[in-house]
Amino acid sequence: MKLIRARWLVSFAFALWMCSLSVAPAQAQVFGTFPWQMQPYCNTVTLSLINSATGFTLEGVDDQCGAVNKGSAVGTASFNSSGNVTLNFTIVTAPGGKPVSVSAVVSPATGSGTWTDSLGNSGTFAFFGATPALPARPSDEVEFRVRDHAAQTVTGASTPVVWTALDYNNGGGVYSAGTGSYTIPRTGLYQVDAGVIFGRATSVTTSQWQCVYLWNQSAVTWIDLSCLPGSTTGEYNSVTVASTLRLTAGTVLQLRVNQGNVTGASLSTVRGSHLSLTLVR
Repeated sequence: MKLIRARWLVSFAFALWMCSLSVAPAQAQVFGTFPWQMQPYCNTVTLSLINSATGFTLEGVDDQCGAVNKGSAVGTASFNSSGNVTLNFTIVTAPGGKPVSVSAVVSPATGSGTWTDSLGNSGTFAFFGATPALPARPSDEVEFRVRDHAAQTVTGASTPVVWTALDYNNGGGVYSAGTGSYTIPRTGLYQVDAGVIFGRATSVTTSQWQCVYLWNQSAVTWIDLSCLPGSTTGEYNSVTVASTLRLTAGTVLQLRVNQGNVTGASLSTVRGSHLSLTLVR
């Protein structure tokens, strides 16, 4: 692997040298095709450096972290007086078709450098990078939904809901199936909808409340809450919360529940419980 990378680096440096010296030919000429991982994310862009009649262009793909549908990547390369090279290109995601602009500055000596994009993401532009288990690069489309859970006893204490089904997670948010938590990938305005079905083994006659609340695990506080009086005859009780919230990238959210003065109370396994987030803007 090191030998292959060294050969690619020599080829990359030679291609940049040739491009910097050459006069654009009448027909396009491909000087080489090279991969970079956009760390700290998992996606790899593979770009061909082309000398054309209009200058130096880039054509290639974003593997979208090994997805079946790859995104296209096209742009230009420019040579700086410092000796580094700026690669400006646009990735059009598939199948959503949303474009994002990327600017990377790389060193011919190492092939690597830094990158930023039009959504505010940035990191290391790692030549021949292949670090495993990295998250997807956040996009301008953030959609997340989980549902259903095993039956669990609920008391007056704060109880996280642990979900058993992930419907979708688009846009780079990190979901922990073990804790039911979701990490916000981008700062923005989010529509959040959630709810659970409460059930109980026996009916109750004392007054009690059943509550659902969005929990900011990062700040150790709740950010929205909904409560209903519990049934005294043993019916199912659906408690929901819906909010539009401005959330900061890195915020860790959970849906939590509690209830008091209830004998044999539990979260029901009846389907309908869920947590969903969508980035509005």
